[in-house]
Amino acid sequence: AVDIETANRQNIVVTNIPAYSTESVFPVQLCLSCPLQWFVWCVQNYNFFIPLGSIGKSNSGMDKYDFSGKKILIAEDEYTNFLYLKALLKKTNADIVWAKNGVEAIEAVANQPDINIVLMDMMMPVMDGKTAATEIKKVRPQLVIIAQTAIALSGEREEIIAAGCDNYVSKPIAGNLLLEMINGYLTKIQ
Repeated sequence: AVDIETANRQNIVVTNIPAYSTESVFPVQLCLSCPLQWFVWCVQNYNFFIPLGSIGKSNSGMDKYDFSGKKILIAEDEYTNFLYLKALLKKTNADIVWAKNGVEAIEAVANQPDINIVLMDMMMPVMDGKTAATEIKKVRPQLVIIAQTAIALSGEREEIIAAGCDNYVSKPIAGNLLLEMINGYLTKIQ
């Protein structure tokens, strides 16, 4: 076991007391290339103490991306999923906007014409991601929309593309894959 002070000095993300136990404290190195599913499970099952400097320490080259001056809209209703994406994008210097449902995503795009890319969850309350993507493309057909989906059913990719999304990533999201995809689109936009 590692105490919290030692972990903070070593920039280790530490879980404190699992939700189902009161006996142990143990270290967990959080790497942003870890699957989102693992990250969400840990957040739901443990009380985290996360030193601010530790996120992204083991980022496997993810710090090579610089999205300074770019604005990315994250349309995601789940707070833990949003936190993961925000932490992933933090070192890229991108400006982040958060919409918690499809209606908020449409409003954000309408009110902020400098949004360069949308990361769109497909299953959100109020209005789902497919409907929101279709509406956004009516007013900004060139805006890049990358769908995020946890459901990988046959034919879903075609439905997502038909709705107006330019590409998609499956959850759990691999950080390197998403950053490479975003970088490819931003390079084309410039």
